[in-house]
Amino acid sequence: MNVNDAFCVISESMSNARQQALARNLVDACFRGSRSEVRRLLRRDRTDHLANQPHTAADGKSVYPIHLSAQEGHLPVVKCLLEANAMVDQQDSKGHTSLYFAAQQEHLE
Repeated sequence: MNVNDAFCVISESMSNARQQALARNLVDACFRGSRSEVRRLLRRDRTDHLANQPHTAADGKSVYPIHLSAQEGHLPVVKCLLEANAMVDQQDSKGHTSLYFAAQQEHLE
């Protein structure tokens, strides 16, 4: 492995770590309902995929930002995610969508 190859490997792992940290922070901001933090994080996303990127929770399940926002009734955050091209019909491992999570908690707006 030469210096250029090593740099590419380090750069890629830093990029992956950065994206994972952004995804984790986005999930946290969506859960808290912090629209300003969600907007800030989405602006920092260089891949344009962050709104649809799952975060793996401690129990090993994938958590999508729009699911958490809908479940917690954070409509302004849901709208912000949709503006960032979040997929409204994104399904979790059981086939549940954001509409399911919102209705389950009686967030019907």
